[in-house]
Amino acid sequence: MATKTQEIAASIDVAMRTLRTSMRGIQVRTAGFKKDHDQLTRAVSHLTVTLVDAEALLHAEGARRRRRR
Repeated sequence: MATKTQEIAASIDVAMRTLRTSMRGIQVRTAGFKKDHDQLTRAVSHLTVTLVDAEALLHAEGARRRRRR
């Protein structure tokens, strides 16, 4: 069963794949679009990695709380 963070990461992955396919045929160097696209992909990849890392920390914290009870 997928957690909410896994579902969000999967949704982001699908959105980024859709962006990649929609980028085909567009002249990306026009008006600085390539720079904006690169900044977006870096920010989204950073967000995705942070989400996955946070999930591991939250899972570990939840396990610790369950053991204390």
